[in-house]
Amino acid sequence: MTGGRASLYGSDFQHNATIRLRIARSELHRSLYHDRPHARGQLIEIDMSEAQWATLISSPNVGDGTQCTIRYIGGEIIPALPDPEARTKQSAEEFKEASKRTVGRIKTVQERIDSMNLPKGKTAEIKDALDMVIQDLTANYPFLAKSFAEYTEEVVEKAKQEIHGYMQNVINRAGITALQSGPLPLQIEASNDDDG
Repeated sequence: MTGGRASLYGSDFQHNATIRLRIARSELHRSLYHDRPHARGQLIEIDMSEAQWATLISSPNVGDGTQCTIRYIGGEIIPALPDPEARTKQSAEEFKEASKRTVGRIKTVQERIDSMNLPKGKTAEIKDALDMVIQDLTANYPFLAKSFAEYTEEVVEKAKQEIHGYMQNVINRAGITALQSGPLPLQIEASNDDDG
């Protein structure tokens, strides 16, 4: 299937092209010495990314199988999936939550230090060092995480462009090789008749 933008289960981005597989009951009709199958009663329809399709074909029966997106099953249309959440955004949120937990633990340690009745100079020195860690976690690291997320998105986009270009080049070379190695498609062969 080509065209549009599809969100697929198990995929981190939207797809312009998918592999669609339909399975239906079949009736076999015989006429004029030929068997003709006719689909009757669709059972299931799934979509897969090209990468999921390749995994299905090249690595069957591995683990729990290959992920796919169910579109139709047993007479019921399955609602489309929402657009995938950017993994970089998800990772940034997870980092933010982890940082909050760590800051909370550091503040607990600072409170325990206060209750230890250490000399004021030593207490202040330890707490100042912990304050610097808190500042890194709340101010500096989120900026680094955001910068890394932006960089990662650029790398992913460039990688997709490189892969698309490579695949296009492979297809072009395969087509040229096929054209050079044999008769051209739909080529009409010359007649051997003496009539011309």
